[in-house]
Amino acid sequence: AEPPTEPPVRGQRVQEMRRRGSLRFGVTDDEMPWSFRNGRGEIVGLEADLAHALAVDLGLRLELVPVGRDAREGALASGACDVGAGRIAPTRAMAMQFSRPITEEAWAFLVPDHERELFASLDRARSREGLRVAVMRVPEWVARVRAVLPRAEVVPVDSILDFVNAPPGRLDAM
Repeated sequence: AEPPTEPPVRGQRVQEMRRRGSLRFGVTDDEMPWSFRNGRGEIVGLEADLAHALAVDLGLRLELVPVGRDAREGALASGACDVGAGRIAPTRAMAMQFSRPITEEAWAFLVPDHERELFASLDRARSREGLRVAVMRVPEWVARVRAVLPRAEVVPVDSILDFVNAPPGRLDAM
């Protein structure tokens, strides 16, 4: 990949991509199902699929650029990547320009199969003593889960893998 030498000129990004012959698509590598690394270490998921489709539509070679969740604005501003996609926290919404949403996510619980019934309704989950619920370390999301489940211990995590790989019994849901 050709490293950026200076920040992109506003309104000229598409021309720069065409000159370079590639689309630098910024992706995170730990936001299942949006983007994550498979068993071979390749970045896959919905963001990667979107990136491939966009590159094909534009007739450009695709470069998937791993970018940390908190580094998106800087990567776009510096030219390290041309475009990105992913979940947007309200506090970060003023830092970038956005297209219209490609999807809207409903909140759901990720739980071990044997706990599925407990989380089939919020009332049932609210009634459980000692509930420990993981949530991505985004202040708005932590606050929302605390409001919805006021008796639960809310545990901020950096990745879905923090929940998936936690020792049995440490976390009840995410």
